[in-house]
Amino acid sequence: MPEPTDPDPAGPPVRRGRRLLAVLIRPRTAWVILGLSLLATAWAWYLSDAAVHRRSADRFHFRTEEVQLAIRDRMASYIAILRGGAGLFMASPEVGREAWRRYVDSLELGRSFPGIQGLGFTRVIQPQELAAHVAAVRAEGFPDYSVRPAGERPLYTAIVYLEPFDWRNQRAFGFDMYTEETRRQAMDRARDGGEPMVSGKVVLVQETEVDRQRGFLVYLPVFRPGLPAATAAERRAALMGYVYAPFRMQDLMHGILGRQVDDLHLHIYDGEGVDEGRLLAPGVPTDAVHAGPPIMERTVVFALPGGHCWTLVFHADTGLVSASEETLPLLVAACGLVIDLLLFLVIAGLAGRERRIRSQVLHMTRDLRRSEERLAQSLEAVGDGVWDWDVARGAVYFSDTWKAMLGHATHEVGSGLAEWSSRVHPDDLARVLAEVEEHLAGRTATYRSEHRVRCKDGRFIWILDRGRAIERDPGGRALRLVGTHTDITGQRLLQEERDRLVATLEERVQERTAELAARDRRLRIVAAVFEQIPSAIAISDAGRRITYANPACALRFGAAAGPFAGRPHLEAVFPATAAAESAAALAALARGEAWSGVITLEVDGQRRWLDALVMPVAGEDGEPVGFASVHRDITAMRQAEAEARQRTEELIQADKMAALGTLVAGVGHEINNPANFISLNTPLLKGFWADAVPVLEARAAADPGFRLGRIPWARTRELVPRLFQGLEEGIGRIRRIVGDLRDFARPDPGHDQPQDLNRVVQAAVAITRHAVARSTGRFSLALGDGLPPVAGSFQKLEQVVVNLLLNASQALPAGDRAITLSTALDPGTGRLVLTVADQGVGIPPEHLARLGEPFFTTKRDQGGTGLGLSIIRRIIQDHGGEIRFASVLGAGTTVTVLLPAAPGGVAS
Repeated sequence: MPEPTDPDPAGPPVRRGRRLLAVLIRPRTAWVILGLSLLATAWAWYLSDAAVHRRSADRFHFRTEEVQLAIRDRMASYIAILRGGAGLFMASPEVGREAWRRYVDSLELGRSFPGIQGLGFTRVIQPQELAAHVAAVRAEGFPDYSVRPAGERPLYTAIVYLEPFDWRNQRAFGFDMYTEETRRQAMDRARDGGEPMVSGKVVLVQETEVDRQRGFLVYLPVFRPGLPAATAAERRAALMGYVYAPFRMQDLMHGILGRQVDDLHLHIYDGEGVDEGRLLAPGVPTDAVHAGPPIMERTVVFALPGGHCWTLVFHADTGLVSASEETLPLLVAACGLVIDLLLFLVIAGLAGRERRIRSQVLHMTRDLRRSEERLAQSLEAVGDGVWDWDVARGAVYFSDTWKAMLGHATHEVGSGLAEWSSRVHPDDLARVLAEVEEHLAGRTATYRSEHRVRCKDGRFIWILDRGRAIERDPGGRALRLVGTHTDITGQRLLQEERDRLVATLEERVQERTAELAARDRRLRIVAAVFEQIPSAIAISDAGRRITYANPACALRFGAAAGPFAGRPHLEAVFPATAAAESAAALAALARGEAWSGVITLEVDGQRRWLDALVMPVAGEDGEPVGFASVHRDITAMRQAEAEARQRTEELIQADKMAALGTLVAGVGHEINNPANFISLNTPLLKGFWADAVPVLEARAAADPGFRLGRIPWARTRELVPRLFQGLEEGIGRIRRIVGDLRDFARPDPGHDQPQDLNRVVQAAVAITRHAVARSTGRFSLALGDGLPPVAGSFQKLEQVVVNLLLNASQALPAGDRAITLSTALDPGTGRLVLTVADQGVGIPPEHLARLGEPFFTTKRDQGGTGLGLSIIRRIIQDHGGEIRFASVLGAGTTVTVLLPAAPGGVAS
């Protein structure tokens, strides 16, 4: 009996596999499997993301605690520094500026405590102590010191020490912090509590407009040693001042935290709560704002010494989460999605493969049909003719629009190249063929030509012919060109009309130019009348620009003023310093009126005064056609008036000097009386002392602890002789000073005798040595040897040296700047040279030329009259000498006086 046969030769396992495959390639099965796999992937992503966020939150909390600990430790270090400074005052109540500087230098703030702006001491000053305090600080070498802001108040505090004493901290020198509300509250709390106190948000006096930051201060009160300070009332009575430290907030946070907060964004607010008006430090450590919403955020109220507090707002940056942790959930999700999508695509691909193939064929057919329709519609809408030239075959396709553009029906134009070239205008054909050849050879990117083409009715129209090669052989020669024809006849007609209008306008311009030339000739005839007039005359047109200026304009306004023709009239004849006069003249002219006045200007380094008249000029019809100006030089008259005033001032000054001589003689007499008394009695006292020494020696031998005037005898035995010597030296010094003042104030004996220049200089130095010593500790004197005498007045020459030394002393900004005085002989000219050089603030270049002018001074706000250098210059001129000035801003000024030697004279 034969065995049963299976209908499917592949067997049951193969049939089951085929049925399973048939189920899997169904679209519904693919979507079910995709949904289940997506759910599994989402669950895996959720678990990994939750674990990463838990670790990030723990790390964020630890980092914020670490930042708070760093701030708290650094603030404790700063307060320890303040306590050390207060201890310095407790050990020695009178701590000098140098001692404070050495103390701060020993702390090495910049290296050991980055972020602190400085360490200072502010002194409490009662109103009755203010003047003495300012005088004492100025005597230390700060002549411009004052307590700021000015004004009367019941209590003053002044910053007297602040190290390092750099340019930024110098801005706070002398500032009264008690005048500002936030600082005053912190200072009062520190004083009443006797403990360090942190102030609220302030803007430090040290701040400028560049890199402006918010800040705060820490105060520690300093009480006078030996006074009780147990209660608030006792502490107020014993308060001597405050040791304090200013902080720029962002510099402080950078110094404290460094790179500790690279993965955080920290905002610090003054007090409790988040308020943008109390923001202290935005975006520490940088001002960059983290992108997007913060991952985590924490707000902490941070307690400070003295009860003050800050609000710290931490934002976690993306850097808080490591790249591996941050990408782990995404990696899990991405891997799951990739697997899900691959599985879905495989199943869906099997089911849709045949359907996609049929759909692609259908779409390609439909797209091709639509492309052909769009191309045809585009060509019809544009209205341009299209041509397609097969160069190898010599055949050209002309579209129906191309043919209709020339008035032909479709069947009336063939496909040869001659259909086109035979219709091109003969005058244009050679040029057009050359342009075509350029493109065929590949020497141009596109073919473009404007030429005329004949229509069916025989007329010619202008065509814009454009084309491009779309196929080329290996040698670069074009095989096929495609292009368009555009009718531009209307554009060409418009261009011809525009050319005609331009030609007409040019003719009119030439006519107008001829008219203007005739008018200009007439103006030149009129201007010839003014050529010889010494006054400066300028005439302008209706546009207020100068058309004529006589030669006197260059003489009156200077060659540097440049050509006048074509320049705005008022700007040319009014200097920049006469803005008010220029505005008044402009207003008068606007009303049709004339204006007159006096203006001053600088011409070739000299000041000139001009009597100015500006008036409108009317034409033949009475309408204004411009205006004219006349400037008459009245400098000589003004100088005569100035010289008269100078002589008057010099007479007044001479009278003052005579009165000063009388006063000096009286003062010298009054000073000499007590000086003579001391001088006469000092030898008597020395005799008493010599007789008493043996007795006192015996007493000291019997009593080893013997004291005289509460001073041990051995010390007294050495001290008293030195005291007597000091008395004698002091009396001699008083007599020399009085003698010098009498000599300086004594009436002038005349200047017809030979004088020793070195002796004149020594006498002037003796008179001014105290004024010079107050200004600098670096004065040097160098006197030349064997100088010949100078013929003149001892007293007037002495007055020159005294004035130059006083001017040099007043020019020094600080006591470390130097003054040098020297005398020498110039072997080339045989003249004596007196030089006074200072390292002062210098003189601007524009003022150097005016030094010595009567009443000109650069120190008007300091009481200067402008007569000192004027009188000096006159004295030197009277002696046949010369004075020169050289100065560099910020580096100093050198004054050189050249005096002729007395012929064959011997110094008196």
